[in-house]
Amino acid sequence: MADGEAATAPGAPVVATIALTVRDLESAAVDLSWIFRVRKLLLALFVLMVFVTWRGMVHASLGVLVPQLFVGVGYVAFLFVAPRLAARRQLRVMARAGDTNVTYRFDDEGITIRSAGATSTLAYRRLVKVVQGRTTLLLYTTDHVANIVPLRAFSADELARLRAFLPAEAKPKKFRSATRLVILWVALVLVFLVIWQFMSAKAPPKPAPSPAGDPAAQPAP
Repeated sequence: MADGEAATAPGAPVVATIALTVRDLESAAVDLSWIFRVRKLLLALFVLMVFVTWRGMVHASLGVLVPQLFVGVGYVAFLFVAPRLAARRQLRVMARAGDTNVTYRFDDEGITIRSAGATSTLAYRRLVKVVQGRTTLLLYTTDHVANIVPLRAFSADELARLRAFLPAEAKPKKFRSATRLVILWVALVLVFLVIWQFMSAKAPPKPAPSPAGDPAAQPAP
């Protein structure tokens, strides 16, 4: 049997080596957290909120307006900046350990992940769940801890073969639409509350000018 045929035979190990990038690690951080996964939606809602409440914001006092805008802008900035900063920090740690190359091997025994200065082996029975994000395969060993596997490391055929190694109860699942719907409803409720607060804030009434020539409006001698 030729080497190419052996590599693609059923049950043959699936092996890939890639050099991780900041984009890989940032995308993994986004896939791991639901709040980061919907950050573009939250940004769109924030812009919509500012547009809808612009009239109320013009008349709002600075004591009310500045803190709310500061919190809103800071929160949106956190959603987009925090994952990239964490990715850069993690990549620097890997570079100091040797290099940023990572090798992934899926076979009958389990999953082996080898990087500079570290090798870990994971038995399939330890997998609690497997979730396929936009750019990564997340292998959860607990409900909150996952090993990341960039999808770009494998071809479509290799992805199909490595999925065959995974236990039936932990087959890759994409993020559920029900979760997205709940997140959307919560975001809409929060936007509605902020809009209601701005729209209900009234500008202070201006004193009516005194009519010219009104004796009652003249100062007493």
